[in-house]
Amino acid sequence: MNFSKRLKENNTALSLVLMVSFFAGFIFFQYWLEPQSDFPRKDEYQSLLSALDYPVYSANLYVHFLRLWTGFFPDFFSLWRFNFFASHLSLAVAFFLYHSKKGIALSTNFFITSLLVLSTINIALTRKMHFWGAAFFFILLFAAEYFKPKMRLVFLTVSLLILGFFRFEFFFSAIVAAALCFHQCMKNRFHPRHYRILFGSLFFFLLVIVIVCLWSFGYGMKALLVESLQLDQRGLLYLPMAYAQLFFRNILFHVYYSFYALVVPFWIYFPGLALSCVYLLFLKRNWYLNWVSLKQNLKTDLLPFYFSALFALYSVRFTDFYLIMTFLLLLSVLGFMLNTDRLPLRNLLVSLFILPSFFLFRPELKGSAYINFPTFKREVRIHRHMFDLIKNLNVSEIHSPYKILIDQYVTGVLPDEGREYFMFSDLSRLCERGPVDFDLVLLPGDWTLPPEQPLIEKCVLPRLNTSRHLKPSPGYDLFVSPRILNQTSAEKMSVK
Repeated sequence: MNFSKRLKENNTALSLVLMVSFFAGFIFFQYWLEPQSDFPRKDEYQSLLSALDYPVYSANLYVHFLRLWTGFFPDFFSLWRFNFFASHLSLAVAFFLYHSKKGIALSTNFFITSLLVLSTINIALTRKMHFWGAAFFFILLFAAEYFKPKMRLVFLTVSLLILGFFRFEFFFSAIVAAALCFHQCMKNRFHPRHYRILFGSLFFFLLVIVIVCLWSFGYGMKALLVESLQLDQRGLLYLPMAYAQLFFRNILFHVYYSFYALVVPFWIYFPGLALSCVYLLFLKRNWYLNWVSLKQNLKTDLLPFYFSALFALYSVRFTDFYLIMTFLLLLSVLGFMLNTDRLPLRNLLVSLFILPSFFLFRPELKGSAYINFPTFKREVRIHRHMFDLIKNLNVSEIHSPYKILIDQYVTGVLPDEGREYFMFSDLSRLCERGPVDFDLVLLPGDWTLPPEQPLIEKCVLPRLNTSRHLKPSPGYDLFVSPRILNQTSAEKMSVK
């Protein structure tokens, strides 16, 4: 009896040591990974600035969440790094805890969580709001396991409704939770035929309310839906066909890029992940038992709550930031199908296979060689390079300030001394008297032509003949004036 108790205590201690080692290795790995990523732009960038009280963006729940941390991280660069580390760590921990609660063995859980941690998705997708949203979702599902069945659906309805203000797609998860809650309470109080009509009407009513509210009050949602369904180009008669094409095309894109994100870590962190996968394939439980476990989880969690959020994401134009949701679903399914028995030796061996990937087998992530996602291939690390270049400019008091044209709000984010910043929206005022000289200009013309493109061609480009034309990233044009080239050392010219 004492021997059995001591063995159980030793197994618990070993599991605890392995978990601490795993997440300590993950944090160490993040410090290597962060410089490989780019600074965000557009929505994510403006959310960070808005949290720091810059006048750039209307505050939403995500911005208010970021503001909770600005006392510790009071500038853009420190807040960005916190957001990078904390969003990845929170998602990994929430994903790990949820699957542990669902009976996934520690060895299998290490494997699927390491695929999440080591995936190039972590640096390719700079909008960390989606990582936070997924992390909160898995935390809610984990917490829901501690409620009794009746209260579980009430808890999920309320919590997913709140999460919907963080990420709109979770409003659809809340609809399903509310409908299931109604079903649980009312299914035996009506005639089956009348109940089906009542249940269907309730679900349709809630769906219409959410769609109308998002269309009317959701920031940018009307423009997104019009663009996604091409409502400005086609009539309403083509709406069903346009939606079907959009939905199934999104599924193809999501599945393709998610499988790519799954396969690449096996390649670039070889052989640790590959050995652990082969090991689990041989030692997994019976396929049928694992399938029964997966089917039960699909029924209780993944299909009603997770896929309803995915359904919303698949209903708008493809954006690779949304891929994290499909990727997590793929990893979850893989975890259930590769589940093994809870044996401490297996946990130890899988950890020994995987942990060296955090320290020893780290690849050189050059360009887009391993990261086949549209935004990363398009931008690589252009915004980080630009920020570094601007910060490293050799400023002299005897020269007039450098005039910098960049379509991001950087006043106060980057040094102001000896620098004057302008955005494309300023050109209508600047160009009233003809072409203007700039010392540093970044143009993303091959990807997105700004509304001010005619002004750029008429007012900016004619004065850039003497500037050096660089291609820091595919589709981007960078123009550097002679006086920057003469006064800035080659070592500080991070963009080549």
